Amino acid sequence: MPSIEKRTENTYRITVSCGYAPNGSKIRKYKKVTLPEGLSEKQKKIELNKIAVMFEKTVINGTYLDGEKVTLAEFVDKWLVDYAKRHYAPKTFYNSKRMLELRILPALGHIKIARLQPVHVIEFYNNLAENGMRLDGKYTIKSTKRALLDKPEVISSVDKRTIERLKSNQTSDIKGVSKIAAALNSPVDKIFDIVDNGKGLSSKSVSNYHGLLSTVLTTAVHWQIIDSNPCERVKPPKVEHKEAKHYEPEQLAELLACLDNEPLKYQTIVNIAVYGGMRLGEIMGLCWSDIDFENNVITISKARQYTPTTGIITKSPKTAKSNRRITISPIVTGLLKTHRKEQLENQIKCGDLWYESDNIFTAWNGELTNPDSVSGWFKGFIARHNLPVITFHQLRHTSASLLISQGIDIVAVSKRLGHSQTSTTLNIYSHALERADYEASNALDSIIYKK
Repeated sequence: MPSIEKRTENTYRITVSCGYAPNGSKIRKYKKVTLPEGLSEKQKKIELNKIAVMFEKTVINGTYLDGEKVTLAEFVDKWLVDYAKRHYAPKTFYNSKRMLELRILPALGHIKIARLQPVHVIEFYNNLAENGMRLDGKYTIKSTKRALLDKPEVISSVDKRTIERLKSNQTSDIKGVSKIAAALNSPVDKIFDIVDNGKGLSSKSVSNYHGLLSTVLTTAVHWQIIDSNPCERVKPPKVEHKEAKHYEPEQLAELLACLDNEPLKYQTIVNIAVYGGMRLGEIMGLCWSDIDFENNVITISKARQYTPTTGIITKSPKTAKSNRRITISPIVTGLLKTHRKEQLENQIKCGDLWYESDNIFTAWNGELTNPDSVSGWFKGFIARHNLPVITFHQLRHTSASLLISQGIDIVAVSKRLGHSQTSTTLNIYSHALERADYEASNALDSIIYKK
């Protein structure tokens, strides 16, 4: 049985014996417990007994981690395997792991998790906001290292335009120079000079780091490795709410007109995004069996993602309510029919090279298409036609904003978008609601005061 020793008014030490060392001495594990104030003696006893039983169980099972001895980095290794890997979608897992490895662990990973204090967290957030923390700095190659750009391992692994820019004394971003440094198995600063170290992270980015770190530490509390989460005593920077960027009707009409000379696959994808308000991953996950051509209905039951570690995968949509059926325009159905015909023609041309599947959007030979390639194409499409800059995802914002501005019920819009709660739709599209409210007021004027 664990022993419970009172140290101060609300502080206790629980001791569990777990065998003997080779020299015959008892092996003991200790846990410090601080109870909240205001508990009666009976409540304290119940809480302490519960903690002691759980503590003994983790010690016996060999799963106990001592927060006084385990660093944040060591705990994160366990958290990634035992928590994140099981609960996060692959892309969320990849992004969380990257954020931890990129900034959180280099700054805080060496600290024993029980010794992590709010002041450490505050200093970390302040550091993220300093100049140079963003990864969009500009680099030039050192004059003495220029010959390295002609090495075969660089030429075979780096974009030719990046190499030519650096050869002509122009700059490259961190992504380009990192590829070169990796090909040469050398640190970036040994080959390149930084000429612009970029700005600090935005308040939104710092808030994202706060959310991730807090999640990790909350898990440590639940696993009884630490008593409290220091992030709960720190206020992240206030994130300014920005209007969801979108196109106005005239801009959208221009974009759709510019699609005429683009590949049919991309014409279809963009029109589905505009008319259906679907996420890119949901569009790329569509199969022909999901299309009801007779009734102009799409069934959304899966999404496609890509990460460097998993490749292209198919998963369930973002939330339970993302599984949905939406009605689409006959214009979109017509494009899908034409695209289907083109796909069958390509299948005949490819013969045995064709990868048989029910997928709507594939590569030339029927293989799965990386959703990120569509984002890259869309960025180039916008630039080629001199259109106002938006991302592919903002086509979804455009679709929702136009529906709301036309007076479509917010519940219907939320359901169409696949949001888990109507409040999510209200928060994102408050600008469109304000415009609809203004137009409603004008409509009342015309009704009440019409002559």
